[in-house]
Amino acid sequence: MKPPFLLRSSRPAVEALGVLALTGLLVALAFVQHRWLQAIAEAERRALVEEASEKAAAITQDVDREVTRAFLELRIDSKSLARGDASGFAGRFDRFTAESPHAGLVSAVYVTRPSGAPESGDDRLLRFDRASRSFVQTPWPDSLSMLRRNPLIAGVVDEIPALVLPVNDVVVEHARKGTESMRFPQITGLLVRDHARRGPVEIVALDASYLREKLVGAISVRRLGASSPFGWSVVRTETGSYVAGDPEIHPGRADATAPVMRLRFDDLEKSLIQSLMPGLPEMIASSSVRVVVQMSAPPPGGGPAGRPSAGFGSARGPWTLLLRHREGSITSAVDRQQRRNNLLSASILGVLGLSVGLVFFSARRLRALASQQVEFVAAVSHELRTPLAVIRSAADNLADGVVQNPEQTRRYGSLIQNESVRLTDMVEHVLEFAGADSPARAARGPIDAGSCVNAAVLSLRSLEGERHGSVVAESADPLPQINGDASQITRAITNLIGNALKYGGDSPNVTVTTRRSDRGVEIAVKDRGPGLTPSEIPRLFEPFYRGRKASEAQIPGSGLGLALVKRIVESHGGRV
Repeated sequence: MKPPFLLRSSRPAVEALGVLALTGLLVALAFVQHRWLQAIAEAERRALVEEASEKAAAITQDVDREVTRAFLELRIDSKSLARGDASGFAGRFDRFTAESPHAGLVSAVYVTRPSGAPESGDDRLLRFDRASRSFVQTPWPDSLSMLRRNPLIAGVVDEIPALVLPVNDVVVEHARKGTESMRFPQITGLLVRDHARRGPVEIVALDASYLREKLVGAISVRRLGASSPFGWSVVRTETGSYVAGDPEIHPGRADATAPVMRLRFDDLEKSLIQSLMPGLPEMIASSSVRVVVQMSAPPPGGGPAGRPSAGFGSARGPWTLLLRHREGSITSAVDRQQRRNNLLSASILGVLGLSVGLVFFSARRLRALASQQVEFVAAVSHELRTPLAVIRSAADNLADGVVQNPEQTRRYGSLIQNESVRLTDMVEHVLEFAGADSPARAARGPIDAGSCVNAAVLSLRSLEGERHGSVVAESADPLPQINGDASQITRAITNLIGNALKYGGDSPNVTVTTRRSDRGVEIAVKDRGPGLTPSEIPRLFEPFYRGRKASEAQIPGSGLGLALVKRIVESHGGRV
């Protein structure tokens, strides 16, 4: 039949294996979790990079669409301009103002009319007057002086800012004869063709403040959203100088970039077709039309100061949109989040490991406590059995009439009295430690520590005689009164002196010194016994614990005396 419990010799090995197994499991969990957190961080980094690129592309597409829309819908027809008829353009301007969500982007529309050599700077400037719905001659404003000096500039000029485009013709290719019965002639092709370099040039002046705040700013805020982790900024492509947004975001520290303020002919939709000719959308509603935009190439030397011009269809924009994570960069944000996750993971694993250690420690502590309790029960049973046996034997002799001599009767009575006191003391120890008579619930008041010491010494005279020892009480007068319970303090001193007499060797000499201290009264009990080993000192006040020498010498005791001393003293605000 198998034993119900593990043998003592096998328990340490099983516990060690359990600790090693759990430690290995925690290490494996830490490794797997670290790899998992790394994969999560990399996935989050890729997701943020993709999000930044998508947001930047969406913002620039929206901005470019509005700029291109103004470029296309406010186009001036060269034939109408030659005839001096601005009614068609006035209608397109009204339609643009009514339909465009950003009509405030355009501040004015000009047309230059060449009147001499390019270097002469004598081109006339006409301004569209919305009130008279016509082009009227106007002086060159300072904001357009760079175009007067260099009339060959074309495209988006961000220094003004303005859209500069040559006034072009529209060539319509019709179907062959035989389709005259149709309501509109069949159109098979359109050719948008500009004039020579010295032809008229249209200038669509843009409102700089509206462009930065109402167009670029509003679109960026709307696309990013209030909860977006990204901030935005716009800088000039060539110089990197600040235009709008967060001035702390620089080109070298951006997470995503995209050119902005480009003319995007890849997203024309119907804007160009609607602006070419009146009634043209109805004509081509059921036709397959080929639209060809033929623009002249950028002039040699590009834009102002020799910089390349962001012209028609250019992949470069005069401005560059920058997006950066609000925590400095995507890499910094991901690294910071990964550190937080690692710290949280390590904390969880640490708590788990600590819990496992506490479980093992508690199990060992409970097993040791159970062993001490068993030893305590055995010791108390033995201690109780001895006085009970003496009392019962003496009582039986008295009851049976064995004792006839009065002197023997008094001796038997004294024996029964002493053993009863001993039995009562043991019961009191157990009850006090168990809380039946808790020191915390005892009555408190001013007491004399010297009187407590004298009472304790007097109560141990019989034990002093049995051990052939001596107890000397020394006191420094006067002593201050302390607040406490006299019976509890006397009990603590009695336990200390009793321990000194029991474990102080043969014929123990015990000295009890009482003196004033900074915090009240100090009571010291000294003996010349063998003492304790260093490993036993930390456990001196543990309940049920008895030193190895006391157990080997079979000195009677329960292991509760010093534990009760510590409990009484600390409940009075003192220390042992």
